[in-house]
Amino acid sequence: MTANVSRRQQAGAIFMAVVGMIGLVTQLTTVTLQVNKYVGVALAVTILGLAAWLLVAPLRWRFAAAGTIPAIARIRELCTRYEVVQATTEDLKWTADLERRVYSPADAVPLEQFQEWYAKNPTGFYIVRRKDGKAVGHINMLPVRPATMSKFTAGEIKETGIRGDSLYGPTERTEVKDLYIESIAIDPSSRPRDAALLCLLSQTIRLIAGVASVKQLQSVYAIAASHPGECILRDLGFQAVKSAKERSDHHPMYRIALPTLIENLKGVCAERLDLQPLTAPEP
Repeated sequence: MTANVSRRQQAGAIFMAVVGMIGLVTQLTTVTLQVNKYVGVALAVTILGLAAWLLVAPLRWRFAAAGTIPAIARIRELCTRYEVVQATTEDLKWTADLERRVYSPADAVPLEQFQEWYAKNPTGFYIVRRKDGKAVGHINMLPVRPATMSKFTAGEIKETGIRGDSLYGPTERTEVKDLYIESIAIDPSSRPRDAALLCLLSQTIRLIAGVASVKQLQSVYAIAASHPGECILRDLGFQAVKSAKERSDHHPMYRIALPTLIENLKGVCAERLDLQPLTAPEP
């Protein structure tokens, strides 16, 4: 009750001050314009500016105070738990649908292509899920054989030119030298996307180790099919090795050495980063 009375009194005082200043401005303008119209206008503007400041200052502090404590809804979002799990054949349809929603028609991979890749090597397909089971994102990694990777990097073929027989199989993981990240995507309708992406990045080394030996893998490749994707690649230290104009899909190709990627992920994920695959014995 005391706070309400105080606010009403403060509002009343400000209102009266503004009314008084407007009256004063009117009188001063009438008088001073007869003597010197420029002085009168300058004085009127000064007084109106002071009145505006008196009105805005309480609101400014009120909004500033409101920003010191996040909303409960935001706290609930940050507490959302995620996990990254191996994709199943049933998940491939959801993955293809997500790519259709976030990529251009020229960049979205059709379901049939996913099924062909998955049949050859399912170990690089993962889904990000909430603890209630709802899928919110994915990452697809392809262990591409050198001849095909060379053509793809040069831009001679598009992503759809990578066929199933261009991939190493699950039993050949120690032979993989180059790994291509086909896609990382978080459903735009999911919240909070930043927490889901952090969960995915913190598990990156574990996911890579499921496809290739971290002791033998040399480079990780990715293309930037969107501006946010390009920003993430650059922030993680990927370097462009082929420009968009040199490639048939009109996207730049990026590459990073695995040790560099690991160090950069440490800087992003800190203690959340799962480093166990680096010390675990090879399966």
